[in-house]
Amino acid sequence: MRPSWLAIFVPLSILLLAPPAFTQDAGERRRRAGDERNPAGKPTPEQIAWHAQEIEMFVCLDPCTWQNREYDDHSTPLSEIDPRAFDADQWCRVAQSFGARQILFVAKHTGGFCWWRTETSEYSVRNTPFRGGQGDVLAELSEACARHGLKLAIYVYPGDDQWGAPIGSGGKTRDPQQQEAYNAVFRQQLTEVLTRYGAVSEVWFDGSCVIEVGDILERHAPQAMVFQGPHATLRWPGNEAGIAPDPAWQTVSAADAATGVSTARHSDPDGDVWLPMEMDTTLLDHKWFWGENTDHMLKSLDRLMEIYYKSVGRGGVLLLNSTPDTRGLIPDAHVERYREFGAEIERRFGTCLAETSGSGETLELALDASTSVNHTILMEDIRNGHTIRAYTLEGLIAGEWTPLAEGTSVGHKKIDYFPTVAVSRLRLRVTDARGTPVVRRLAAFDVALAPGAWPDLRRRLAIRSARASSEWQQNPGYEAARAIDGDEATRWSANDRQPSWLEIDLGQVQRIGGVRLRDGWDRVRRFELRARSGEEWVCLHRGGVLGGEVHLELEPVETQFLRLDILEASDVPTIWEWTVYPAPDRAVAAWREVSAWGPSVVGPGWAELDFDLSPFVTRVGQYEVEFHRTDGEARLELEGVTLLLEGLAAPQALSELERPNAFNVSRSQVVTSDREGHTRLRVRARLGGAARGVLRIRRVR
Repeated sequence: MRPSWLAIFVPLSILLLAPPAFTQDAGERRRRAGDERNPAGKPTPEQIAWHAQEIEMFVCLDPCTWQNREYDDHSTPLSEIDPRAFDADQWCRVAQSFGARQILFVAKHTGGFCWWRTETSEYSVRNTPFRGGQGDVLAELSEACARHGLKLAIYVYPGDDQWGAPIGSGGKTRDPQQQEAYNAVFRQQLTEVLTRYGAVSEVWFDGSCVIEVGDILERHAPQAMVFQGPHATLRWPGNEAGIAPDPAWQTVSAADAATGVSTARHSDPDGDVWLPMEMDTTLLDHKWFWGENTDHMLKSLDRLMEIYYKSVGRGGVLLLNSTPDTRGLIPDAHVERYREFGAEIERRFGTCLAETSGSGETLELALDASTSVNHTILMEDIRNGHTIRAYTLEGLIAGEWTPLAEGTSVGHKKIDYFPTVAVSRLRLRVTDARGTPVVRRLAAFDVALAPGAWPDLRRRLAIRSARASSEWQQNPGYEAARAIDGDEATRWSANDRQPSWLEIDLGQVQRIGGVRLRDGWDRVRRFELRARSGEEWVCLHRGGVLGGEVHLELEPVETQFLRLDILEASDVPTIWEWTVYPAPDRAVAAWREVSAWGPSVVGPGWAELDFDLSPFVTRVGQYEVEFHRTDGEARLELEGVTLLLEGLAAPQALSELERPNAFNVSRSQVVTSDREGHTRLRVRARLGGAARGVLRIRRVR
């Protein structure tokens, strides 16, 4: 039996707030007003201002925070919901630390709990001990945002479990007889948050909204952006990875816009309606609400920067989540990661080498003689919509114009990156346009990147096409080749007992030297990477857990076809990216001897051996380690090979190579040689006869 505070509470005053007869007309007037400000696929002034924010902070706090769940199961008594250390100013400072200009607060999630003092439900903050029973989180946040110069956006979930309007329902109740009463409740809730807490810049209808609220939006938030629903001025990209497709067209057809649930799949450069994409993603991978012992799920700085390039850097707005804990505070480790993220954006793009603007099909940017460049930022005047449809960026090298990058969509912002080159001028050539291109900014940057940092500025090989076994299911409407290139997911739906493969065609025989794989959900448990030689498939690498992402440095191989065989997975895995690199021109480093082995070290019985690799891995990169036999014929048998970092096993940093008793070691952090014992290789070994050899190591990247 549910607690009494879950009883449905519907005052007569709310029932009197059913949609008036003119509601549909009011909604239509709002749409018409938007069309007048947004003719022929051009953004409204409000949309242009929204684009300029570039980054927003999501805040997810709910009773499920106390339950270590993603959805409220109503198991937490209201007497226990007391974020007594809540500090709205801390939330604002954190948002500003990574450049966010707006905070979107989940004032009501699927369980129906309200963080403001609503009259529509007993399941709200006014029946908790917060602030002595007088608390109102939304009120405090609104005041703090005003103090810090931040915009306030509000998420009020259209559904409500207490009313039988479940997740994904858009507010439709399972029992049709309750629909009218719930419509009145939700309309009252939306009216409360839009009239009591100052200006609201964005309203989020997660999963759309079937309840008519056009008149409320028109009356109380006429300039607010609306995410999803029939009155939407924003749309979802179709994933929660924070990634926009490339090209990222911000326009759709009027018919698709009217559905309120269009995604990146509906993008159309010639669309009638400017409906930009807002990329939402988590800081905890992949968890929207705080839970105990979840700091290991924090996205790395490299991952956040990749998301930044593929959201803001593709013309959209990044909505990055935060998870206050049961104290009401964003945890310290999270605060530090946000700070690092903001600092890295500023370090890379805070100061440019030079910049210019102008109109026309060609624009040049003069630099000092022989200036190193590896990034550019291109922005067009989106008041005219998507004018630029294709472009090429060139650098003047030794008196000749050399292509550096090319693209299609630009919109509010496009970040391009390429291997570092020394140029005296940059030239933008617009090769396809609708009207006269107007470039607001063309800026050049020389971004210093640590080895292995994202993006890898090495040249990447183009993938012509892809095909997969029947067990590998693609997201509707997307080609596998685009999916592999990191824009949308390609999902494998076979069980873990049935192998599945994904094959790519490079178009011609290429000399391959490296591959980067990213498993979006960290579910791959065993895989093989193969190359086709004639009619045979040759194994290049056999590995276990991808650990989210893996860089494989390979012995150079010439092939046109590569294949990823997923042999085992914990659940349906998602390969977000597969990047192929050509073999480097330089040779690998020479072998260095770590330690000798022989009968005096390894006997016929199993022995546990420890080898200190610390002096040999002082640089970030990839290393090969092998037990090399120098004398005798006896076989050295190994089992239980483990890489230890500071005494802790690091399986993601060790993988087995194809040749016997050889392994790849990945160093992602700098280790100084005086830190003896930091990096150790531990093995169980036995030797069934006379043989000697050395454990040796070499750096391969």
